[in-house]
Amino acid sequence: MLQAILRISLCVSSTVCLWGAILLICEGDGTDRYGWLAGVLMSWGVACMLLAWLAPKLGTRRFRKDSGGSDPAGHDGPAADDVEIKGEDFNSQFDIYKRNIEEWLDTDRPYLNADFSLQEVINRFKLNRTYASRIFNEGFGQSFILVVRDYRIEYAKELLRQKPGISISEVAQQCGYSTVQAFHKAFAYCNDGMTPGKFAQSMKNQGH
Repeated sequence: MLQAILRISLCVSSTVCLWGAILLICEGDGTDRYGWLAGVLMSWGVACMLLAWLAPKLGTRRFRKDSGGSDPAGHDGPAADDVEIKGEDFNSQFDIYKRNIEEWLDTDRPYLNADFSLQEVINRFKLNRTYASRIFNEGFGQSFILVVRDYRIEYAKELLRQKPGISISEVAQQCGYSTVQAFHKAFAYCNDGMTPGKFAQSMKNQGH
């Protein structure tokens, strides 16, 4: 806050000095009576302008030196170097994040909620969208949407094995699909064209 006030004050001083110097030059009577004053104002105006430009840079450099180069609390609005450092921290903990997310998906099964989204992962593990997406794309080998689809279909197959009499619409609903059509399409895609009904029938034929 103080840095911003200082910068504004320097900008105002620079503008006043330069404007005053210009007026003295324009209204001069051909003598050097006000020439020295115009020169002083011009010099001071340029100096204020340079200080206003350098102030934020010097303040940022001092902050990095005093704080060890980054903000360990991860506050919003970090400088470019802070983002890189935070990225290095994320990379070193990438496998931990991936394992924790995987355990959460296996244990709590949040994907069974039809409204489950990447934002829930972001909120739970305090990640930004870029990092959260990287965990799925690089850690799981697929995008968030495809990972969720695969988890839902595996759970659907589990339901069809354990509950032979369950309806396909009920399976779809319990797996987080808002429509039977979407569930049917996803199931067939993940099982080489086999529909949920055919899968359920094959389980009955096998005596499950």
